[in-house]
Amino acid sequence: MGRRCADAPGVRRIGDAAGDGAQRVELDVDGALTINARGDVEKYEVTSVLPADIKRVVTSAVDQWRFEPVVRDGKPVQAKVQMFLFLTGVPEQGGYRLRVERVQFGFARRLVKAPGVVDAYPRSALRSGVGAEILVAVRIDADGNVLDSALLRSRLVPAKRDERLNLQWRTEFEQGVAKALRNAKFDPADPARGDAPVVSMVFPLQFRPQSGRRHALLWTQADAAVTGTGAPAWLGGELKEDALDRLQEGQNFAVDGAPKLATQVVGTTL
Repeated sequence: MGRRCADAPGVRRIGDAAGDGAQRVELDVDGALTINARGDVEKYEVTSVLPADIKRVVTSAVDQWRFEPVVRDGKPVQAKVQMFLFLTGVPEQGGYRLRVERVQFGFARRLVKAPGVVDAYPRSALRSGVGAEILVAVRIDADGNVLDSALLRSRLVPAKRDERLNLQWRTEFEQGVAKALRNAKFDPADPARGDAPVVSMVFPLQFRPQSGRRHALLWTQADAAVTGTGAPAWLGGELKEDALDRLQEGQNFAVDGAPKLATQVVGTTL
């Protein structure tokens, strides 16, 4: 059954779907997912602001998904993770049917403190109203200490026409963030929640020149500002081509230890 969702909160209309006047719609759905030791969905809670009917459709579908059991120390355990869905609206009978384009998982291991991260903001960039978004990768232990860190991408928002100045600011931002991450602290692992003792994840750090300024938010493969050509060995040496797409502030991408779907999900409609 088609869903009329084009004008609903949290839904974006993106041009003409097929040249016939119908507009494609897309939405990102954030949620908290609990998987039991058998790989069944024990609980799923949508945290994004969405219309009630869309939320019901998404929740009902996810409740039926199955996962490979999450194993810790050789035993299947219950695990709780963040789950990010990217959905598009397929036009149907005057409405839309939601199609799953992407599923991504993150850990609820928050960055608690990063001494010196404020000092990473170049004063000249701040005075010029220029901010930055730095995509970082970290490997953390059970106590929340950083074992390894790496910078994957950076971009200025907004960038200036002076390429020399842009390079200088990006370099200063990156050096400051790299230094701050050495002493950063994350939430400790919670065995009762099924957390792995050591995890690797990717997340964005944002620097805003003033309160309320909107940044680009979504990372995409089209972003040209790439700090490194590869990923460090502890991150697997490489990331999938689209691994960083759609990562937003407040989210993290689980590089290892994430649950694995036993159900075919991507490409299906809800």
